[in-house]
Amino acid sequence: MRKALLIGTALAALVTAPALAEMREYYRAGGWASLAGTLNDGEPSCAMQARARDFSWSVMVKYYGNNGAIGVQLAKRGWRIPSGTNVQVELGFDSTPFGDVAAYGRPVTREPRMGLVQFTVAPDSLESFLEGFREAKKMWVTFPNGNEPAWVLDMTGSRENSNAFAACILRLANARPTQPYGNQPTTQPYQAPREQPRKPGDRAA
Repeated sequence: MRKALLIGTALAALVTAPALAEMREYYRAGGWASLAGTLNDGEPSCAMQARARDFSWSVMVKYYGNNGAIGVQLAKRGWRIPSGTNVQVELGFDSTPFGDVAAYGRPVTREPRMGLVQFTVAPDSLESFLEGFREAKKMWVTFPNGNEPAWVLDMTGSRENSNAFAACILRLANARPTQPYGNQPTTQPYQAPREQPRKPGDRAA
């Protein structure tokens, strides 16, 4: 109970901080960590990440708070990928293939020596992807059109991090500002007047 309380307290501080400009780790189990914060453009985000100790590679499952999408990012030092390059990716959990995904590559913004391949999980496949991630002992990724060897990740801790990930998403959803009218990004004390149509013969001010 104490651990759950500490995780919840740390998560609340991360996802409600008004000027957080980075993702920060707040929970770890096995080889995976849970992160929360904001992306470079200020978008709120939750994520699960596995990475090498020397930061030479990483895998991140990321939730984008503005549109509710979930994406996967694979990064490795030494990849040289021009922005927008189409990359074929196949992945699966244990002995079950999840399928091919349409991914694209680009350089890593903060680390020019690294390249990144990313894709968005289709909404109709999201449930099966998260279920596979949560229950698997191994996750594997291959790159059929390149010479990069297959990646095989130990999924120890994926269940615990999936729970933390879900809690983070729920907290972000509950933290979205509500409005008394329309679809406004922040609260307003009044309703903006509508522009009146100009009558024939009226002069512009």
